[in-house]
Amino acid sequence: MDSMTKTPVLVSPEWFLDNQGNNNIQLVDATWFIPSGDKVGRQEAKAQRIPGAIHVDIDFLASAKPGPPGRMFPSPAEFSEQAKASGLNPDAHIIIYDQAGLYSAARLWFVLRNYGHEKVSVLDGGMPAWLSVGGGVESGPLAEVETYDWGIRKPTDCTKTWQQVLSNIDAQEAQLIDVRPPAMFNGDTSNLYADVRSGHIPGSINFSQRELSRDGRLVPPEEVIEKLTDAGIDLNQPIIGTCGSGVTACILSMALEYAGLQRCPIYDGSWEEWGMRHDLPIECNQSTQN
Repeated sequence: MDSMTKTPVLVSPEWFLDNQGNNNIQLVDATWFIPSGDKVGRQEAKAQRIPGAIHVDIDFLASAKPGPPGRMFPSPAEFSEQAKASGLNPDAHIIIYDQAGLYSAARLWFVLRNYGHEKVSVLDGGMPAWLSVGGGVESGPLAEVETYDWGIRKPTDCTKTWQQVLSNIDAQEAQLIDVRPPAMFNGDTSNLYADVRSGHIPGSINFSQRELSRDGRLVPPEEVIEKLTDAGIDLNQPIIGTCGSGVTACILSMALEYAGLQRCPIYDGSWEEWGMRHDLPIECNQSTQN
């Protein structure tokens, strides 16, 4: 990949197998699990990872303000400090994967991309795809990371607040796409987020991010466009992505860029924040509630 070629959103496991020894590449395991579960991303990376990978927790590369929600986009000063402490290399082509296939890797891609790091890609299909092409793994303690200076960078306008989303309900300046599965869009999420109401933001369109992938790999760009269009989404109009806690909405943003479109901002607090606030309107099973 020469310096004149735009860094792709995705790289295939076959490509990485051929380029694994490239000194200009930094491999990052971004495996992460919802904190209410019994798994921890860093422990999973210790148990099994692609050789040479460092681990970066998306909850660490986030705003230090107390939650919930659990992770919000970091400020410029926070990003600079956290990226350095994580061992991320600003001069490298950073390739991110997770052990689910396509999940938390998209959140780290979103943060880096929107802080101006152009040389960042996601390993298509993550660990499952890597194993399927005969890629090796290692286990044991993670190596101590080197640290690199990222300086202070200005982010793009890539996240929206609850106030902006509330205003958009009436203004309808952007399409709000909720990428949670339909069962969560109109169902109970109390098992994932304590004290969070059920339902969705009024006027939002439900399009599950699971429609964008097969076996953890993004569908081809033309299929991304076809699926979104068939769902009634106007790709010529602004889009805001939302989800449960600001993670899988990043898959939508990534898929849009992969398809040659403009990546969308996300409502960073997502349902974890909105559903917890009883002063914000919700819809559930087509009936509006306050």
